Amino acid sequence: MKNVNRSNELPFIIETRKFNYPQWYRTHTDIHRQRTEPTLQYVAFIESWAKRTWLVPNIIKLRRTKKETIVYGFFSGFIYITLFQMFHIFTISLLNVYLGNNLRCLIIL
Repeated sequence: MKNVNRSNELPFIIETRKFNYPQWYRTHTDIHRQRTEPTLQYVAFIESWAKRTWLVPNIIKLRRTKKETIVYGFFSGFIYITLFQMFHIFTISLLNVYLGNNLRCLIIL
């Protein structure tokens, strides 16, 4: 198992909640194009796990608008920060300067 970033990386098909055989064969072939078959226990585990998985929408994407999105380049990727999040980061960084790096506090607004 691995962490997933997109729904198409899940080991099951979202609509049917069944095991995704095409993805398995795409990622589990050796250098000679020999396929390794998944075991029945593994398929049963993935399908039982898929039934219990909750799929939720990306809440941040629903709340932000194009105008308040600021794009920062960070190494090879990008970080999208809204103005509201930027305000919180700025406020916390000011408190870190004011309180010093030895003292940490949690602010819930």
